[in-house]
Amino acid sequence: MNEMSHNQAEIIEIYCNIDQALENGDLQTALAGLKQVQILCGNDSVMLEGLVSYIHERVNSSLNQGLITGLEQLITLAEQTVEQTGDHELQLSLGSLKGRFYCETERYQEAAAVFADLVHEAEKLEWLELAAEAWHGWGVAEHALANYREAEAFLRKAAEYFGQVQRPQEQAYSLYMLGLVGLDAGTLESALLAHEQAAAILFRLGDNDELARVWHEQSLCYLEQGLYEQALAKNDQVIQFYRRQELDLTRPLVSRVGILFALGAVEEAGQLLEESFVAELEDDDSSIGEFLRLWRGILGAHTGQLKAAAEAVAASARVYRDWSDYNMEAACCCLAGLYFWLDGAGEQAEAQWQSAVAEPGLRKTQPWLNGLLKRCLDRVIADYAGRDSDGDELEAKVCDAACRCGFVY
Repeated sequence: MNEMSHNQAEIIEIYCNIDQALENGDLQTALAGLKQVQILCGNDSVMLEGLVSYIHERVNSSLNQGLITGLEQLITLAEQTVEQTGDHELQLSLGSLKGRFYCETERYQEAAAVFADLVHEAEKLEWLELAAEAWHGWGVAEHALANYREAEAFLRKAAEYFGQVQRPQEQAYSLYMLGLVGLDAGTLESALLAHEQAAAILFRLGDNDELARVWHEQSLCYLEQGLYEQALAKNDQVIQFYRRQELDLTRPLVSRVGILFALGAVEEAGQLLEESFVAELEDDDSSIGEFLRLWRGILGAHTGQLKAAAEAVAASARVYRDWSDYNMEAACCCLAGLYFWLDGAGEQAEAQWQSAVAEPGLRKTQPWLNGLLKRCLDRVIADYAGRDSDGDELEAKVCDAACRCGFVY
């Protein structure tokens, strides 16, 4: 057996060991094995390209599984190996993976920079498939950075390119993401159009799971447009499908609570919340658990529990401040203050409104949150005007509270 075939046999055995290490989540052992393979490859360009392809495939698989810790080291190793091969196209392909890694780890500025470079190179080479991936990744990163105009433009470009290279699944996903950006940005007609286009592709492909997720986002567009009956009808459709397919009902059920609240069906919304999220309301410290507890407080304010509601929403404000989510914190302070004021606790109301973080540098425009807050304020006026206070006085107080907390009503 010559030296090259001996190396190849040893490399195959090492790859098997690396696979086992990655399966067990042992990235350090996997990394050590890959470095050993790099040494055994020497200057053989074919074997080095095989190593890069192997790393690319395994890192991509690990990203899909959420196995993030340590993967940056594997990507760095692959980059070093690519430099040895001098393969420019392989280097660009690896760049797409690196950008995705930065998105997965919420390093969106770095991701945007990687994808911007990748777009430039891919466009120069007229490599449409890579350009489509890069435009999509760049759009996702800009969306996370709340740069909505750029995100919409980039995702629209990605959808166009994916269509040209006959990758309909990816085209539908770019359109789905484009709709999400539009929903967050408040460009609701654009969002609905993107979701309709995505739904048409997914229906043609028979991808019912993804189709149901698009329908859910359509229901939220109707909600933001004030078309509450249409939102509820679409939500009915989504929930029925999710139940048939045994999908996670969390998001459509939370959305249903909000739709019912907007319709004035407060007791029905509260019953749905308490029956559907028993464990989450008590023991879930994640963002979804806190959002559900916030809803419990909001609903309580309209079922005769003003003091408890004010205290619950004020508690949510403190949590969001601890998380540096100053937009949600301000919305909670606005509502908690109103609930205290309606309960006759003027000093506590003032304390809430004064504590809201309103500095522009710490706040960003979030149309979806503005819409949620507006629906909450509309419900305050609808339920309390003429009950315990003068309607004009209440509306003036609502406008003042929103303004003091950095919103417009």
